[in-house]
Amino acid sequence: MLMNFELYFSIFVLTILANIILGVWIYLSNKKNKINITFSLIIFCTIIWIISLFLSDFLKNVQYIIFFTRMAYFSAVWISILFFYFSLIFPKKIEVFWDKFINLIWILAIISSFICFTPLLVEDVKLTSWGSTPILGPGIYFFFIIFFVFSFLSFLFLFLKYKKIQDNEKTKLGYLIIGLFLTFIFASTISLIIPYLLNSAEIAKFGPFSTVFFITFTAYAIVKHQLMEIRVVLANVLVFIIGIILFAQIFISGDLPSMVLRAVLFVVYIYFGYLLIKSVLKEIEQRKQLEELSLRLEKTNKKLRELDKLKDEFISVASHDLRAPIAVIEGYLSMVLSEKTGRLPSKARELLEKVYSSTRYLAMLSRDVLETSRINQKRLKLDLTLNDIKEVVSNMVDQFQVNAQEKGIYLKAHLPKRNIPKFVFDKQRIEEVLQNLIANAIKFTDKGGIEVGVEVRPVQKLQPKYKKKVDKEVLVWVKDTGVGIPKDKLSYVFGKFTQVRNDLTRDKRGTGLGLFICKSIIDLHGGKIWVVSEGDGRGSTFFFTLPFLKNE
Repeated sequence: MLMNFELYFSIFVLTILANIILGVWIYLSNKKNKINITFSLIIFCTIIWIISLFLSDFLKNVQYIIFFTRMAYFSAVWISILFFYFSLIFPKKIEVFWDKFINLIWILAIISSFICFTPLLVEDVKLTSWGSTPILGPGIYFFFIIFFVFSFLSFLFLFLKYKKIQDNEKTKLGYLIIGLFLTFIFASTISLIIPYLLNSAEIAKFGPFSTVFFITFTAYAIVKHQLMEIRVVLANVLVFIIGIILFAQIFISGDLPSMVLRAVLFVVYIYFGYLLIKSVLKEIEQRKQLEELSLRLEKTNKKLRELDKLKDEFISVASHDLRAPIAVIEGYLSMVLSEKTGRLPSKARELLEKVYSSTRYLAMLSRDVLETSRINQKRLKLDLTLNDIKEVVSNMVDQFQVNAQEKGIYLKAHLPKRNIPKFVFDKQRIEEVLQNLIANAIKFTDKGGIEVGVEVRPVQKLQPKYKKKVDKEVLVWVKDTGVGIPKDKLSYVFGKFTQVRNDLTRDKRGTGLGLFICKSIIDLHGGKIWVVSEGDGRGSTFFFTLPFLKNE
């Protein structure tokens, strides 16, 4: 023999036990599910195949050997047919033309089963020192066609499903396919192909050991991805085993009082065992409901994201198309108010100035909404070139001097005496940031004034955006003596459509998008923006930094 009998028998028993445990495990997970039932039947046929091969080698009676040899082929046929049916329904049923031929498949299964128990497949057996070798008839070719065609189609369907299903299901199916494929290759080669080619079944007895691949990968898939179902099986098995032990102890009691006590104990145990299993089943049901809710929530979120994307696209198109007519209206109103078309009555001027103010607000709103849409769609791009930040700050302060003077407040620039070397930033975008900050400061300051400053300060940190280490950064600030911001509202002033409302700002109109746009621009530069304020009526200071980089 190729292996010591005691060792072979030990492995044989362990293989049988492992298959029984896996079969019971799968079946008890969901007794009413076709997938579980079919899979358990496959394992049951596998157990018959393993036992039949074992008995055909170690029995001495020729008639028994022939019977169990035929039984091994019979179980192999049903393994392939049940495996094919399993591939049609797992994880979801294939709604194709196979449904029309399912009866034909069962007819082929019955014919194959009949042939397996006739001399057409196994005519006789030849006894040897190590066991027996079957003498095969012409029916072996029909057997091979049925077995390998159904097996091939099974793996084909499972593989096609594997390519289509979602990640979690794909992982489980992947482990199952690997285990089944390895078992199929080893088992069919060792137990069918090699014995047929060599006309010797000596090696066939080791075929059943290949089920270790099937058991290992299937059990891992269940343990790793369906852990809660295991608890149902373990609870059932544990309650059953302990119940049998307690029930047996009733009848081995030495006297009547002991028997009554153990009977009461058995009844109490059965009651609490029932409650345990019921609680586990309830928890499983709740988990399944939670998974269904989670799946529905994910689908809803996906639809919401799609709608949000459509909304952003619509806003972007609408805002872009509105800019042109708004600009035309604003231009004509400016021309009329400048009296280039003729002198205006005071009443008409007052009305047109209100219209002009509203039109400018509409233009600002359209611009901000368009910018926000680009940010949301991640289409906001920077044109990074070498620029002079000191010059940019100075120009922006000069640009707003007239606005400050009209309100009777001062606007000062605190610029370093030394020139700041040029560094990389988007000039137009940083001007936009300064416009927002200075315009807000003027709007919310009725007395005192505004100071705008810039300086270079040393730092030592890695700049994540550019993946470079920087040793300097530029700090810009806009400080006002205006209405201030309550400390509890500082954290969300840079949010979308956010405006800090209090008694001092109730009449100040704005889109609530300016600071959100500022933050997005600074973030794109790899900088930081924040605000400091002592509260209502005590002014605010907005800061932002830019990494001091000579090139991208």
